Amino acid sequence: WLDNLLTKYSKKMFIIFQHSPIEPPREETKLSMLNTEKYREILKKHSNILLMSSGHYHQDSIKQDEDGIWHISAPAFIDNPHSYQMIKITYDENKLKSLKDITIDVTKIKV
Repeated sequence: WLDNLLTKYSKKMFIIFQHSPIEPPREETKLSMLNTEKYREILKKHSNILLMSSGHYHQDSIKQDEDGIWHISAPAFIDNPHSYQMIKITYDENKLKSLKDITIDVTKIKV
């Protein structure tokens, strides 16, 4: 279904949200996804994927793979430091202008 959707809307850019990452947030992290290679084959066929966002490991990470897809691993709100992540995307005429990671430590917010 994903292959069909990415093909049907090939002129649109996609952001994919999923629980487990396809790229480990850290080199020492082992992946726990099933059918990772088949999933990667589908992704490699398409140039309209801007970024993939995941959590699972509770590690803050942002990196770009060899195909130009950004992989963002979000921190967990429950773990120290208690933080959440916002991503600011500046996009113009089918081109990414900037991608900025804004991680906020909620223990430093004065209420």
